[in-house]
This record gives sequence, structure tokens and C-alpha cells, in this order.
Amino acid sequence: MADDQQAKQHSELLGALQGIQGSLKALATIQLSAEFYTPHERRALRAEYDVLREKDSAALAAVQQAREDVFDPGLSWDQRIQKYGERTARQHLADVRACEELRSAAYKDVVSFERKHPLLMRLVDSAAELGKGKYE
Repeated sequence: MADDQQAKQHSELLGALQGIQGSLKALATIQLSAEFYTPHERRALRAEYDVLREKDSAALAAVQQAREDVFDPGLSWDQRIQKYGERTARQHLADVRACEELRSAAYKDVVSFERKHPLLMRLVDSAAELGKGKYE
């Protein structure tokens, strides 16, 4: 019984220490970011990042919608040509590929930004972590 209580106390203590560690990491990241970015620069870069992420999300949604609009599950290419005709089948494929290319470019922009601003990404992660409440 005493061992169970000790294990529970150790677990609770470990959880508290991990919470403190997360907070200290966040504070260190905030302080470090202040060394490299002004508050205005951080806000501007965060806004730019949010726009890039929104474009990527919209492009992904467009790809998913294009696929849903033109692809019948289980149809082979030959069956697709029989059902829609070769011209329409090729147009469907071209539409999906165009959306995929736009999504690829949008995703590359997000990744490029993240690689260019790793400290800002740590700050974004810290904000997300600190924003979590007890019930999340």
C-alpha cells in the first residue's frame, strides 16, 4: 500500500516537474525570440505564417474536393474512359493534378518558412503548449 502511495506521489511530482519544465522552456524561447525579433516583427511573421498555413489548408481541401468530384472509387482508367469518355477522363485527371500542384507549392512555402524561422516555430509551439488547459 505504501509503495502504491509513493508511486502515485512520484507520478504526481514528475507531472508537476514536467509542467514546470515546459513553462521554463516557453519562457526561455520567449526571451530568446526577443533577442532576434522585435514584437512587431514577430507579429508580422506570425501573420505571414498564418496566411501560408491557410493557403495550404485551402489547397489541401481543393485537392480533396477535386478527388471526390471526379473519382469514382474502384474505377480503373479504362472503365473511367468508358464511363466519361477519354477527353473528360483526361480533364478530370488534369483538374486533380492542377490542384495537387497548387497544394504542393503551398506546402513547400510553409516548410520553407518553418525552416527559415525555427525560433519562431518554437515560439508557436510554446504558445500552443502553454495555451492547453487542464481538460485538453
